[in-house]
Amino acid sequence: MKKQIIYTGLLILLVTGCHCENTKSFKVRGGEIKITNWNVQTFFDTTTDGSEYRDFKNNSKWTVQKYETRLKNLVQAMKKIDSDIFVFEEVENKNVVQDIANFLAGEWNLKRKYKYTFFEKEKSSAIGLCIFSRFPLRSPKVHSMNIKSLSNKMPSSRPIVEITADINGKPLTLFINHWKSMSGGKEETEVWRNIQEGTLYTALNSLNNSDAQRSYLIAGDFNRDILDFYTSEKPYVYIRECVHGDFTNNSLKVKSLWYLDEAVSVNDKTPAAPQRFLQGQKALVSSQEFLASGTTPASSQKFPATDEASSSSKPAGTYSYKGTWSKIDNFFCSENICVEKFYIESNGDWYNSTKDEPNRFALWQDSNFGYSDHLPISCEICIEQNVN
Repeated sequence: MKKQIIYTGLLILLVTGCHCENTKSFKVRGGEIKITNWNVQTFFDTTTDGSEYRDFKNNSKWTVQKYETRLKNLVQAMKKIDSDIFVFEEVENKNVVQDIANFLAGEWNLKRKYKYTFFEKEKSSAIGLCIFSRFPLRSPKVHSMNIKSLSNKMPSSRPIVEITADINGKPLTLFINHWKSMSGGKEETEVWRNIQEGTLYTALNSLNNSDAQRSYLIAGDFNRDILDFYTSEKPYVYIRECVHGDFTNNSLKVKSLWYLDEAVSVNDKTPAAPQRFLQGQKALVSSQEFLASGTTPASSQKFPATDEASSSSKPAGTYSYKGTWSKIDNFFCSENICVEKFYIESNGDWYNSTKDEPNRFALWQDSNFGYSDHLPISCEICIEQNVN
């Protein structure tokens, strides 16, 4: 079945294929493109089709007004963050994608319009993956987990979406992930995240075999903290092959953007010089803050989260559970991508700096306030070509 890429103008048109005709190329600002990943937390519409989470079915607390408020909040956040590509997890269906696009339709600045979107989910899943892009999107592929050899019953899952953005003639392949949650126990559900890691390995390996020089960025909510990924030399982690629930000796090395900022020892009193990772003729420069010590570039004066002053509070991760932060939302990238900046987006109403937690959406609250139980992360990257 052909996958559909949505081209958005004042109205949404569904088209099949790669590019839309008669569209001007969006120019990259300063040579970098900004990409944001955000789990937007159970973003359902108000039409019941049977696949929704139980809390949203026949619940008088879930109203059209609240849905419209969620749409307005998300769109306002998108405009404030102002990324060139947004990757969202936990979007219910294409109707929600269309509603988001319609709420964005009042933007007349062509440089700020998101002309391309893509959505996909498994038939058995209540939520899926969504992309909004200022660049043309092409060649979508969907990689699904399907393991029948295990005695465990396979849970409802989200696919891994592979799609390529045309950055003014330079292809950037995105791998969008939302791995199995830890609901039911971290150890008990780890096998499914391992299998999804293996699914990602297979997709990456196939891309490398067909185009070894292709630039790629892996994004999403992995429901696995960065410290739980296998690594032997930072900033690299290994995406491992998994067969029937067991890892093999095969793996692929990718760069973790969380680890690119480990330029300072925990015991150092003053920041060291920025760490550099050579990329052919160009060096990758990280921020001067050490994320593992509980600080983030979002609070750095050098790399502010937005054009405004950053929040004085410093979230130590993207997801807070019982007061403990974790870094389960991740970016990984290929060797030929230069990461200019990476940070948690904490300078907005979606982050409560007083309580040091995300301003999550909750059905039971009567106020018109709430975004997500995750914080968004952003990176600004340049694509290098023909790196040896």
